[in-house]
Amino acid sequence: MNKFFINLCDDISSTLKRSKGIICLLLLFVAIGIIFGFFAINSDVSFNSILNPSDKQMFDFIAGTSSGVSIFFDKLIEFVFIFLIIFVFTLSIYSSFLAFLFIAYQSFLLVITCSVIIGLYNFVGILNVILFVVPINIIFFVILFYTVCVCVLRAHDCKKYNLTFVASFKYLNYFKKMLFCFALAVGICLIHSFVIPFLLRSFILFAY
Repeated sequence: MNKFFINLCDDISSTLKRSKGIICLLLLFVAIGIIFGFFAINSDVSFNSILNPSDKQMFDFIAGTSSGVSIFFDKLIEFVFIFLIIFVFTLSIYSSFLAFLFIAYQSFLLVITCSVIIGLYNFVGILNVILFVVPINIIFFVILFYTVCVCVLRAHDCKKYNLTFVASFKYLNYFKKMLFCFALAVGICLIHSFVIPFLLRSFILFAY
């Protein structure tokens, strides 16, 4: 077991060392998504319809009409789709740029979600965003960043070393790293579903 974690830590370290350029690009696209998000919330267009189902469920939980279990399953399905989309977008190095656009879209959605919370709860909403929503999403974005790095590196090495499609997945211990990322995402999903909504609801009720 110790050997497994040592090897995993070595794999993570080597992946991050090779991914400096990818991480810089991801940060750039996150910034672009945030900028577009701020433009969107300052427009007259309502973006409530594009919120993730789990975010809508969170508002229902605060209102007392939904459960943490409902949020968990919605968030879990959302995470599965996110990982699947990143996987599909990075099957080829030539389509990998779509993964960066997808990350920008996720940061755009985060701005919209924060805006809705602030719009609903005013100053208390601002505190909720700062204390609960942003920190948990920063952790999730770190996981997404690492996932994209693993996927893009696989696609890059597949082309560079002329690997077969199947061999490229073995080259970087791809599935072990992706399983690690998904396990972390499930942990985030549990916190998002059972801890964050409870804190939001308790904090809002206490503040009012």
